[in-house]
Amino acid sequence: MRVLMMATLCGVALSVTAGAMATDATTMDNDKVVAATRFLEEQPLDKQAPPLRAALIGWEADSKDVVDVVCPGVFAPVPDKSIKYSGELLGQFIFGSGAHQLVVPDDKGKLMPNQLAGVTSMLKAYRAFLAADKDARIARFDELSRDEAAGSLQATLEPLVIAHCLPKSTGTSRFPWTFGMSKQQVSALSDYGPYRSFANGDLETYNGVFDGHLRDFQFFFRDNQLGRIGASIYEGNDLAAATQAWGALYESMQRSFGGMETPANKTPAQGNVDSLKAFEATARVLVEQGGKAQMAPLQQPADSFSFASFVEHDVQGMKIYYVTISFDPPHEAAEASAGNH
Repeated sequence: MRVLMMATLCGVALSVTAGAMATDATTMDNDKVVAATRFLEEQPLDKQAPPLRAALIGWEADSKDVVDVVCPGVFAPVPDKSIKYSGELLGQFIFGSGAHQLVVPDDKGKLMPNQLAGVTSMLKAYRAFLAADKDARIARFDELSRDEAAGSLQATLEPLVIAHCLPKSTGTSRFPWTFGMSKQQVSALSDYGPYRSFANGDLETYNGVFDGHLRDFQFFFRDNQLGRIGASIYEGNDLAAATQAWGALYESMQRSFGGMETPANKTPAQGNVDSLKAFEATARVLVEQGGKAQMAPLQQPADSFSFASFVEHDVQGMKIYYVTISFDPPHEAAEASAGNH
């Protein structure tokens, strides 16, 4: 379940900062949040730590610049009153998430970047607690610290974020949104928000799930009825990364839908590494030459018409590569092929 827990945080963390609010030793605003968060990561037992936590709690409760989501299970066994410094660690997660959103405003409301930032901040504080107090050890946090050192913390956390921050599916639909929904109905599924409008007035959220990963989902409307759902698999200026994402998407679609048609690419992958690399290389050359790589299932699913694209666009003088998969209502594209999109 996705849970906003500011009230719970106040109850836990303020129990260990009794009197700090009353003294009002520290006031907090956006300009101080990042520095205060870093201080608490490094010196969580300093005498100034309790009033700083209290001030940050107050700031977080009132701030309109951050969206904080605390999901029980992502960093279990915290929160738990029987665990030493549990309240402070929970607070550090929220402070780390909030500070990240101030530093990277475009990440406001994005689940994965903010969960990762919060856990990273929490682990820094945990290690500082442990250095000062050997009784503060939490075996699970030791494991997460090893994942962080190995560069695999995001991979460890993402399935936990999906499992604990988003509602469980209750139906057989591919997505919680259905074709024909109005913008208001899409936005009403707030557990997958926040939603925002982009250039043409359609909607997007960064908290949709495709093939077990959080993705940027875009919703396109005709006469205020949802007519297309698109998921961004890659967007950026790294052609090698985009090409790899295209190959991974091919494998994902093949697992889900079976055989694929790949217009303009006559080297389809054959289920082995070498053929996949050849498939990727052909798509890369096609895109580099200004073309578009596309693919679609030979046997379309019953609930939608699906196709994927790999393209390059010039954005303010910079080459940006896009790998996307789109879903249209099945009745509108029953006779279409990938080459027509």
